[in-house]
Amino acid sequence: MKNVLLVCSFGMSTSFLTKKMNDLAKEKKVPLIVYAKSENAIETELEKADCILIGPQIAYLEEQIKNRVGGKVPVECVDATNFGRMNAAAILKQAIRMIKSQKPGEEGE
Repeated sequence: MKNVLLVCSFGMSTSFLTKKMNDLAKEKKVPLIVYAKSENAIETELEKADCILIGPQIAYLEEQIKNRVGGKVPVECVDATNFGRMNAAAILKQAIRMIKSQKPGEEGE
């Protein structure tokens, strides 16, 4: 099971999206769990995250978050249009692509 950390300002604006993504992953039998936290919880969540998606409302923090993560997991911003439309399928595909992009041996480190 892979874990996708979806971060935003306070972890609240992403809760509906995480539910949609988790429902879709379950329906498609994708072994993935999406959960939302505030951006200030990244360091405490890093050990269990396989990738980090950043909500568009804090996209300006992308480089800072990448520096904080130090390459341990892939980090990307969610497309604002997909986020606004709650396009769970597109965002789920993004997360799967990010996890698959990790080199063998990097996962879970």
